[in-house]
Parts: sequence; C-alpha cells; structure tokens
Amino acid sequence: RNEYFKFLRSVSYFNGLWKLYDAGTADDDSDRLSPDGLKYIADHIGIMNSDVGAVFDKMDVNKGGYVLFEEFCNWMINNHPEYAIKEHRVTLRKKSSSNDTDAGFKA
Repeated sequence: RNEYFKFLRSVSYFNGLWKLYDAGTADDDSDRLSPDGLKYIADHIGIMNSDVGAVFDKMDVNKGGYVLFEEFCNWMINNHPEYAIKEHRVTLRKKSSSNDTDAGFKA
C-alpha cells in the first residue's frame, strides 16, 4: 500500500513536470525545449531570467542544442528536489492558429 502512494506521488510529480516542459515547447512541434522555451517557464521553476542561459547549458547534457524531457527531469530532481508542483497557471503559446483561444494549464 505504501508503494502505491509513492507511485501516485511520482506520477503526479512527473505529470506536473511534463506540463511545465510542454508549456515551454508549445511553439515547437518537436517537443524539445529551446533556450527561449526555458525562459518562458523559468519563473515557474525558480530560475531567474538572467540565469536561463547557464541553466540551459547545464540541462542540455548531450549538448544537442535542445533540452529533452529526460534531461529536464534529471536537472529538476538534482537541483530542485524540494520542488512541489503548485497550483499556478501558465499561459500556453499556440502551436497552431486553428481557432485557438487563450489556453493554460494547472500544474
């Protein structure tokens, strides 16, 4: 029973991380986080805008020029273990122009 609740907390945690990550990749169909995408979500994960470049370089372990979800999660776990998904709203950028309205998510 205890393992089940740990599992649920982990699923909830990584689902919240995915929502943040996805918000940063909303202008790109590739699902890769760019420096601009990280800047877009920086406030929500406790990164100052002036630190985005340095943090991006640390996140991008394979030096591919984009941060993959696995790299994002590893960085968050190693650098913000206290990070708890909080109720906050991020306005998503539109991936397409087909009758979209202001969208957001709650993490």
